[in-house]
Amino acid sequence: MMGFTWFTLGFISIVSAYFLLEYKKKYNWNSLIIIGFISGLGTILFSIAWAVGAVLEGVPRSASMGLLVFGLGGIVILSVTFRFCVEKKE
Repeated sequence: MMGFTWFTLGFISIVSAYFLLEYKKKYNWNSLIIIGFISGLGTILFSIAWAVGAVLEGVPRSASMGLLVFGLGGIVILSVTFRFCVEKKE
């Protein structure tokens, strides 16, 4: 099960990197926006890996807290970065 999780997280990482590179060519982002998107996506992927690992070890409370703390932090980082990107474009 954990092997499938790592495969899925790797696939999501590659697809995210591809779309970030395509949007970078289209919108001409600066390095702050790129760092924001990478850190937000990395934090969300980390929270997914944390939750799956904790559930497989039999600690569901840790899984839910990991998703809440790390996943919510990643969503906040992504939303702030997206707002900065949209504001910068206009």
